[in-house]
Amino acid sequence: MLLMYSATAFHLVKLAGAGYLVWLGLQSLRSAVRTPPPPDRLEGVEPTRRRAPQHCFLEGLLSNVLNPKAVVFYLAFLPQFIGPTDPVLTKSLLLASIHYIEGILWLVALSIMLDHLRRFILKSAVRRWLDGLCGIVLVGFGARLAIERQ
Repeated sequence: MLLMYSATAFHLVKLAGAGYLVWLGLQSLRSAVRTPPPPDRLEGVEPTRRRAPQHCFLEGLLSNVLNPKAVVFYLAFLPQFIGPTDPVLTKSLLLASIHYIEGILWLVALSIMLDHLRRFILKSAVRRWLDGLCGIVLVGFGARLAIERQ
């Protein structure tokens, strides 16, 4: 609600989100130019490093909390499905839950597909190329978001 009524708060969240996108992009670019470690026993596949679940959770949480698109989506899209006599909180939570479940199903399908492509994606050259491409895109999105007027 605060973001809906305060242009300053929305602008600050937008700038924080832009800064986070640029930071993620720079991390990805750094990873792309770093010298890869020697491949393991699989043909050209680098050994994967395990990251702490807390780190993964924090990264996902920051990506979602600092994403102004989510706020705009819920404020613009969901109200059209809430009738004047409907209980607003109950219906909003139901619609948000449906959206959440759809998102989980999509991510599960994507995870299964990527698991099948894992051998190809983890090859050193492919991984560095993907890191570089993602880094450029994220820095570009962050810069665009930061300079956008509205």
